[in-house]
Amino acid sequence: MSSTTDYRKVVGGLVSTRATLVTSEINCRRYFGDNWKTKEVTGRVLERTSVRAPGSKRATVTLLVKWILVSEPGKPEVVRTSSVNVRSVKSVGPPLEETETNTIRGTTKETIDEANQETVDATNTTNATNTTNTTNTSDATNITNITNEATNETKDETNDERNDERNNNPAAEAHGCEWYEDDFRTQFPIRGEVGQRGWFIRTTVGEQIGMNQDALTKKYSRLDYFLMMMPPKALREICRCTNIQLRENRKAETTIGGLIQFFGVMVLATRFEFTDRRSLWSTTAPTKYIPACKFGQTGLSRDRFDELWYNIRFSHQPREKPDGMASESYRWLLVDGFVSMINEHRANNFSPSDLICVDESMSRWYGQGGYWINHGLPQYIAIDRKPEDGCEIQNAACGRSGVMLRLKLVKTAEEEHRHAEEVESGLTHGAMVLRSLVSPWAMSDRIVCADSYFASVSAAQELLKINLRFIGVVKMATKKYPKAYLGQVEFSERGNRKGLIHYAEGGVDMLAFVWVDRERRHFIATAGSLKEGRPYERFRWRQIDQTPDALPERVKLTVPQPYACELYYDACGKIDQHNRHRQDTLQLEKKFKCHDWSLRVNMTMLGIILVDTWLVWKGCRGIGSRGETQKEFYALLAEEMVDNAFDTIGGRWRMRGDEVSPSAVALSTGEPRSGVFAHLTPTKKRQKKRDGQLTAIALRGRCRSDNCTMKSKYVCSLCHDNSDETRDMWLCHSDTGRSCFADHMAKYHL
Repeated sequence: MSSTTDYRKVVGGLVSTRATLVTSEINCRRYFGDNWKTKEVTGRVLERTSVRAPGSKRATVTLLVKWILVSEPGKPEVVRTSSVNVRSVKSVGPPLEETETNTIRGTTKETIDEANQETVDATNTTNATNTTNTTNTSDATNITNITNEATNETKDETNDERNDERNNNPAAEAHGCEWYEDDFRTQFPIRGEVGQRGWFIRTTVGEQIGMNQDALTKKYSRLDYFLMMMPPKALREICRCTNIQLRENRKAETTIGGLIQFFGVMVLATRFEFTDRRSLWSTTAPTKYIPACKFGQTGLSRDRFDELWYNIRFSHQPREKPDGMASESYRWLLVDGFVSMINEHRANNFSPSDLICVDESMSRWYGQGGYWINHGLPQYIAIDRKPEDGCEIQNAACGRSGVMLRLKLVKTAEEEHRHAEEVESGLTHGAMVLRSLVSPWAMSDRIVCADSYFASVSAAQELLKINLRFIGVVKMATKKYPKAYLGQVEFSERGNRKGLIHYAEGGVDMLAFVWVDRERRHFIATAGSLKEGRPYERFRWRQIDQTPDALPERVKLTVPQPYACELYYDACGKIDQHNRHRQDTLQLEKKFKCHDWSLRVNMTMLGIILVDTWLVWKGCRGIGSRGETQKEFYALLAEEMVDNAFDTIGGRWRMRGDEVSPSAVALSTGEPRSGVFAHLTPTKKRQKKRDGQLTAIALRGRCRSDNCTMKSKYVCSLCHDNSDETRDMWLCHSDTGRSCFADHMAKYHL
């Protein structure tokens, strides 16, 4: 065929076209990166079809071509067979058989003579080698030593050349930051391995409770864990500020125990479906199949609940705005104090694991507010990709347990600059926020994982200054990042990766790499490596059988991922999971409607504390998949909060220092008692008749003292409250002349 032959018309001809005409856009982005729009692929023509519509003089010519999309050395080619209009195809070359024939015909006599001459030279070289082997052994040894020395010198020169090549020929340069290609060094952890550490929480007496450490003893109740996560300083401040409002409105003041009871009723209300809040206190069932809620049994009346609801304050705000203070700053005072106390309590009492996750949360609010008006929520955030609008909260969480560590309210730029100590021109806003969120754990060599809002090369370098590692996804903040180089690397399948390293004075300090999953994802890391990590597995629906009306099948996808991605994805979703627990499971914001933006934001903070209580209780108790569910936990926690004995003169709560306040009411029934601390109290149980009817006669039991078997109606109050057993501690009263109670006190309570 002549050079002007149109190989599009020849079966087996080599043709080319744009990749977007062969496969989908997402596949093109995955295979070709930034070149997905302009990339051309080649293939061999399998079939040529011409179809002419009735009454038309033009025919539509379609080529069925076997396209080669990606061809990487050592890996199978990515091939796709598809039909493309002939007008979108270019002619490249002849069929494969014709190319081989032309190659054979082009062989000349001179080429054969040159091959024969090479054979003769090879024979002469072999003879010379045989002659040399007849020399003595000492000469051979000397020659070997000389050869080894020359080899070592060659290796040193090669290493020097490699170092010079590293220093002088970087693979990519972005804004003065040089990146080098070294597939060998990317397989080793950047800046060394990071040791895994467990999380733990400190109690009020300094005891440390970590993962599964309360599984056997079950020493702490759900309310105990709530009081561990709720800052004591915040409880006192909420009580003080609320009482100020109650006094101004001529309402009865409350106590810390009353506040805990109020919070417990709120949590309990989230377990019910109701249209109006007052229906929760109704004693009439809405239908014969749905019982009445009867919240009056909680001891908190509907009127008292409303009084606390409309007067509760979480932070102190002066009645009048101080001179010189901006309106936004004055309004934020209603929330800032509570957030600061939470941050301080977490930094002092909770130690996170080796992974820290940084992300955002939203406090649901659709009322008045915005930066354009000095009323309502000072900064209203509405983002399409967020399920809720309102107040945005940037936060850090433990990457293993999911417990919130630090919160930061998103305010206007003017407010941020007003309170910022310094504004660094070379540092992005995301990097400054990231540093402020993780600063309490500086110099701990933990790994911080963040999304594209915070991730950048400058963020990674900034955290290195305070001895924190970083792994993040880079999207828009590409300054100093080799996006152009990594964006042009072609990959053939999911799980492929390519990385570049950056050198500092101490060696390799950063790793920039791209990893292919459903789409390409760019990372910047100062921890981890590109060695093979734990692959992730997903089950997806796929149409394996292409016959008409065939059913789809569930397919298990196994995608390899590098170790750096394994670390990142183990931690990056913890805050999103925390948000789902608060918004969809607890539903504190959805159940209670309010018209005060500060109450809504503060209730979000309370919801965060409640979810943290569940996460810590589940981790310390070692609750598995078949254990107590989250919804069951909130119901039982609400019960303990409603029945709390925080304000009573006795019980198990420590009020000030080492002072123990004993209980003056029964914890189980709330009935009054005649003594304090451990004392004998008549049982509240009654004897039953044969038909099960209760009588007015008190139940009696055998004395449980060592040397007594007499019957008594008295029990030890402290043992009755603290024991999980069904049997009561029956003891004889002192008016009988026996020392059963005195012996019991000496043995168990002194």
